Amino acid sequence: DTAHTVLVSTLSDAEAHAALRTTDRELHLRLPFSSRLPFATRQYPLADNQHIAVYLSASVDSVFAQFDVLQIEIMLITLVAIALSLAGGVLFARKLTHPLKMLAALAADIAAGHYRKDVKVSRNVQEIGNLMRAFNTMQADLGEREARIIYQAHHDPLTGLLNRQHVITLLDDMLHQPAPPRLLIACLNILDFRTVNDTFGHHVGDACLRQVSERLQALQGENRLAARLGGDEFLVVAPHHGAIEAE
Repeated sequence: DTAHTVLVSTLSDAEAHAALRTTDRELHLRLPFSSRLPFATRQYPLADNQHIAVYLSASVDSVFAQFDVLQIEIMLITLVAIALSLAGGVLFARKLTHPLKMLAALAADIAAGHYRKDVKVSRNVQEIGNLMRAFNTMQADLGEREARIIYQAHHDPLTGLLNRQHVITLLDDMLHQPAPPRLLIACLNILDFRTVNDTFGHHVGDACLRQVSERLQALQGENRLAARLGGDEFLVVAPHHGAIEAE
């Protein structure tokens, strides 16, 4: 390097020394935008004399300048691609998280026994839309099944009137109001109903019970109840507006 003695050169002394420092160095092994070597230099010894050599140098400033521009373009393209990817990720996350939050709220409502109408979601997310439709179908089925179970638990299966347990519960609620209504409570039964079953068959007896229940259902309204207690026994509750006479 500094031990070389320049005898003849077309470069200035400073450029000649800079060119000698780049002898046989790999110019491509450098970090982007790091300090670059100004010359590419190769050594060619003269014949068998190892002390005298010819050095051919070429300026690489223009080459590196073009390479730096290319690196800047690549970096800009990379930054734009990253920005677009982040923007797309945010939009996709919003489209995905909002329906998922709706599904979570819907699942919580279903778990609590609250069934509501259909919940709609953006058609752009097909899988989430399919899942939402499945949830809507499930909650509709659960609502219908629960309503059917509650109805069967509160009503007589033959006549459709209130059953004994449910009418007792409703009467208890009415009588424990802050201002309980005045009620008329009557128990009804069909005389010789067993004879009807024995003579004409149970299907005729069931038809007779349904006829009675249809007439009792016509009496229902505010503070009015009709129930089948069992067998041929019925209970009717109606508001009483007259005076109550004690026997």
